[in-house]
Amino acid sequence: MNRLAGSLIRLYPAAWRKRYEAEFAAMLEEVPQGWSAVFDLLEGATRMHLSMPSFPKLALTLSLLGLGVSFTIAPRYESTTVPIYHGERSDRQAAIEGLQAMEANVLSRTSLSNLIQDPRLNLFPDESPSKT
Repeated sequence: MNRLAGSLIRLYPAAWRKRYEAEFAAMLEEVPQGWSAVFDLLEGATRMHLSMPSFPKLALTLSLLGLGVSFTIAPRYESTTVPIYHGERSDRQAAIEGLQAMEANVLSRTSLSNLIQDPRLNLFPDESPSKT
């Protein structure tokens, strides 16, 4: 078990080992060895790595965290527009009514059905009829 504990010291950060390795190895020789000691060494190495920040470790940690968060958030795509009317005030109401009519046409059941079934778009490739 001493050989295993000695090799676990290599898991500690290099800066920490440079300063404390000799003392730590001497202390390990006097401590009773067991699986709890191995787990304590693994925990200590992890804590030392987390307590001694460096840019590469920080970048890796934040990248992994961001990657994990990105898989938990469902993508949402939204397109918006704000029409700006540059005309006479008397024509403004007619323009608004025209835009509302266009919106009703675009969002109509027929228009959306044609869009979904358009073979050029291939929106649902897995659901298309098999070609035999």
